[in-house]
Amino acid sequence: MGSLSRHELGTQLSTVRGQMRHAQASRTPLSPAARHLIAALTYESQLRRALAWRDAAREDYQRERTTNTTTPGAASTAAVRRTLAARRATTAQRRRFARAALARAEAVTGKIHAELLLRERLPDHPPHRPNYRGEIPDWVADRHALVHPDTPAHWVTHLAERHRILARSLADRGHTLAASPPAWGRPLGPPPPATAPRRRHAWASTAALVELWRTRHAITAVPGLGPRPANPDDAAAWDDLDARVRALTGRRRPLTLPPPDAPASVMIAAALNHLDAPPPAGPLPDHPALRDPFGVAPLSYGALDARTARRALAAVLAGEPLPESWMDEITAPGMDDEDEDEQRTYTKLITAVSDYRRRHHRAGPDPLGPRPAGLDGDEWDHLTDAIDFYTHARIERRLEQMRARTAAERAAVLPATSPLRQPLPEPHRPGHWPSAR
Repeated sequence: MGSLSRHELGTQLSTVRGQMRHAQASRTPLSPAARHLIAALTYESQLRRALAWRDAAREDYQRERTTNTTTPGAASTAAVRRTLAARRATTAQRRRFARAALARAEAVTGKIHAELLLRERLPDHPPHRPNYRGEIPDWVADRHALVHPDTPAHWVTHLAERHRILARSLADRGHTLAASPPAWGRPLGPPPPATAPRRRHAWASTAALVELWRTRHAITAVPGLGPRPANPDDAAAWDDLDARVRALTGRRRPLTLPPPDAPASVMIAAALNHLDAPPPAGPLPDHPALRDPFGVAPLSYGALDARTARRALAAVLAGEPLPESWMDEITAPGMDDEDEDEQRTYTKLITAVSDYRRRHHRAGPDPLGPRPAGLDGDEWDHLTDAIDFYTHARIERRLEQMRARTAAERAAVLPATSPLRQPLPEPHRPGHWPSAR
């Protein structure tokens, strides 16, 4: 009787009570089995009413669970085990589905969080790059507020009018200097005649900027621009103003050349020093968007150029075709361990040329293309000198290796007492510069 659920117990009690009422109405005595069943059901009902509510609820839950999961007559141990196994499989499947749904939700949440983090750390516009080559360079009047997207329209109009007034004032001052050239203007050369108005205007505007530079930096002892400042921003402005002056006179930037008979190690060091020197057009300024301590900043163009250079060096060392056709025009470095300096110079040279080609929209097999006119020609000269340095160093290294191999073969063939036998040349140690005399 204890296995009956509450519903089954109530049904059987109502049934036997109906039988008792029918027997009393017909005055028929009950059988002993019916009396025993009525007594057992009544006793079971009384016991369940006497239980505490918590115990009664627990027993009702267990009875309902047993009667709902097992069919009548299938309450054997094997049937219970099969039922438990099916229930465990169903639970495990439900858990797998729940974990997969949770993983999908976490992936979407992670992407949203990363996007929000990027929007908080990165600016809404690219970093401002100072322009020193316009009619009014940024070191004279910064154009950042003028070109900023958040500047109100009436302020943009006001700032543009200020720039026009300043440009007019500089032009007037420059033509005054052209009429009576000062002594400090000797590096600019003589002013062009009035019959060449464009050249005379270029000379006048450059002279006015040089005078403003000398006044701002208190230069009185030397003519021209004076020494190059140590501050990076002032140095970039000095480089572009110096390029203006040299564009007027047609002179190139002075270049320090190694001796003609210098060994390959000295030539490689000269090429590295030349590449380390900043070109006339410097890189982008330092900006928080270009450096992120959490590593979420996008890959910059400089990193892409460096990766292209590493791919080119890997292709050279593996004997495979180079990634781009213009790289074939630059002499490949050596593949031995002692050629590490050459490989480093080759990588830096490919990086610099790749950056130049991207910024100047160069295509085709020529690494640098034709020399641009105006102030952009200085960077072309800078990279051309670097390629010449590296090529000369590579040729000199090959000649040194050929001389060493010839001397070794001659020493192996000739006897020790032969007058034609020459001592083997001492190899140059990495990082050691032998005397060039």
